This record gives sequence, structure tokens and C-alpha cells, in this order.
Amino acid sequence: MELTAIVVFAVVAFGIFFFVVKRVLRMAIRLALVGAILFALLAGAVAWWWYA
Repeated sequence: MELTAIVVFAVVAFGIFFFVVKRVLRMAIRLALVGAILFALLAGAVAWWWYA
């Protein structure tokens, strides 16, 4: 009885952990993409201003 409770708890905890990690990773990837786009725009604006 105790063992099954531990196994069920472990499976539920792993599921919650996996769900949270998946959401955080998706958010981090989106932030990295937005940051890269903003950096490219900024670099382009600076280069255009520098060579104008």
C-alpha cells in the first residue's frame, strides 16, 4: 500500500514537473527568438545610421 502511494505520487510529481518544464522551455525559446529579432533590427538601424 505504501509503495503504490509512493509510485503514484512520483508519477504525478513527474507529470507536473514535465508540464512546467515544457511551458518554461517554450517561453524561453519565444523570448530568445524575440530577442534575436530585436537585436537584428537594432544592429541594422545602427549600421544604416553609421554608413548613412
